[in-house]
Amino acid sequence: MSIIGMGKQEFFKNIEHFLNSFKFDVEKRKNIHFEFKDLEIEENIVDDQCVFVYGSVKIYGLYDKEVPIMQLDSRFTIIYDVRDEKWKVLHIHHSIPNKEQLEDEEFPITLGK
Repeated sequence: MSIIGMGKQEFFKNIEHFLNSFKFDVEKRKNIHFEFKDLEIEENIVDDQCVFVYGSVKIYGLYDKEVPIMQLDSRFTIIYDVRDEKWKVLHIHHSIPNKEQLEDEEFPITLGK
């Protein structure tokens, strides 16, 4: 398993490394409350052993549960597969588009200008 975050330091090669860093991050942001809204999910059944899921969710950060400090339009993909007669997550990808990217713009060309 690997977990890759948004910062250069956020490249974790195992769960222990990730959890140690995550504990530290949670302590640093203990006054920030996250809300998840507008969850949209689509599934594509590849076959009886594999499902591909994608979607989006809006993430809001509130300081002391009152003061808005961020709004992120998030998107994700997940691949599930049957292993040992149980559904397992094979892959998760999560990303947040660049805020400078305009509506209906496939690449943030405006940012380059």
